[in-house]
Amino acid sequence: MPDRDDDQTGASSMDGDSFVALKNSEGQYSLWPSGRPAPDGWQVANAPGSKADCVAFIEAHWTDMRPESLRGQMEADLKR
Repeated sequence: MPDRDDDQTGASSMDGDSFVALKNSEGQYSLWPSGRPAPDGWQVANAPGSKADCVAFIEAHWTDMRPESLRGQMEADLKR
């Protein structure tokens, strides 16, 4: 089934065969169809692969859900 827009939400479906994991400057990850350009502020973090492979990559690399700016602030607070 090709990617499509959801009529009720306007959100794009995530159907397809090839995906990538994206990473932003806050260290957050997102699953993304490999045929689409990454949105501003996001960089491709792995080679194209199946949805399952990309989810496994994200699970292995995104082990702390806090944004990097929050982690940095929390570490600075601990040093005070």
